[in-house]
Amino acid sequence: MTTTTTTATESSNLISNEDYPFLRINRTFKVFTGIGMGVLFGCMINVLAKRPYLTRPHVHLTAAAALGVINYKTYDWQEDIYKKNFQILSRYENRLKRQEFIKNDLSTTLIT
Repeated sequence: MTTTTTTATESSNLISNEDYPFLRINRTFKVFTGIGMGVLFGCMINVLAKRPYLTRPHVHLTAAAALGVINYKTYDWQEDIYKKNFQILSRYENRLKRQEFIKNDLSTTLIT
C-alpha cells in the first residue's frame, strides 16, 4: 500500500483567491495610507487643541512617519500570517487524509 503525502508547496493544495477573500494590498499603497492617516491624526490633534489645522508640523511629520512605518511593518506580518494559515491548512488536510486512509485500511483488513 502506498500513501501519498502532500506538502504546502504544491500549488494544487493551496486555496485560490476566490476561496480566500483577503486580497493582498500593495506595500506602497499601505505606506501612503499610513502617511495620510498620520497627517489626519495631526489635524485631529490640532482640532482638539483648538488650533488651526496645519499648525505644528512636527506633530504631522511624527505621526505620518510613525503610521507609515507601522503600515510598512504590518505588510510583512500580513504575509507571514497568510503563509502560516496555508501551512496549518495543509497539515490539517494531511492529517485528515491519513485518518481516512487508516480507517479504510482497517475496514478492509477487518472485513477480509
